[in-house]
Order: sequence, then structure tokens, then C-alpha cells
Amino acid sequence: MTIAKSKYLQRKQIVRIEWDDIKYLKAFEQAVDKVLEKGAKGVVDDARKIITSKAKHPTGTLARQIEFKVSQFKDGGYIVEAQGPGNYQKYYAIFVELGTSKMKAIPYLRPAIKRAKFRMRKLMENEIGLIIK
Repeated sequence: MTIAKSKYLQRKQIVRIEWDDIKYLKAFEQAVDKVLEKGAKGVVDDARKIITSKAKHPTGTLARQIEFKVSQFKDGGYIVEAQGPGNYQKYYAIFVELGTSKMKAIPYLRPAIKRAKFRMRKLMENEIGLIIK
């Protein structure tokens, strides 16, 4: 942001402020993308830690199948995926998260997302602070 020197016209003070819209919009877009990427990666890390620590017989299979991917959608974004494509037990992740009539739930994804919300809010505050200084 640049502030031009005051000009006096007909005894009225006029202050002209120039705002480089494109520069700031791009900076905000990059900040949001950076925070979303870090947030999604944090969800993956936390979900892996949670499932490994809570499972009765941890083999690490589910933890290894929790993945971070870049979205192929037009507007971009990031995806956290459990049980990748081609897995013969493709519903296992949701059964662990929510439980079944024969298995107690072991929530790992929802707590990881909850933890990420706080971290992402702080990251966003820091990123915006760097832009508007």
C-alpha cells in the first residue's frame, strides 16, 4: 500500500491512497493455499498418530493408507484420504472411525481435523500479518 503526499485543492485536504489490488489479492491467495496445504498435511500426521496410539493391535496398515493429495478440481485444494483406491477393504477406514454393531468406534480423523482447525487459524493470522505489515 502506498500513500501519496497530501494535495491541497480549494483549501480542502485530499489524501490519495493507492492499493495494489492484484498484488495483495495474489498474496492472500498464496497465504490461504499455504495454510490449507499445511492444515491437510497436519490432519494426515495427526490421524496417523491417533490411529496408531488407539488401535488395540496396531499393524500400521490403516495409518499408512491415510494420504494427502492435491485436488484435481478446477479451483484446486487438498484432500485427506483414508483407504486409497484399489484397496480390497475400502470401507475399513469408515468402520474404524464410526464403529459398527460388532466393533467399537476409534475416531481418528475427526479429532485430527479438530486439532488442525486451531493450528490453521493461527497460521492464517500469521500469514495475513506478514502481508499487511
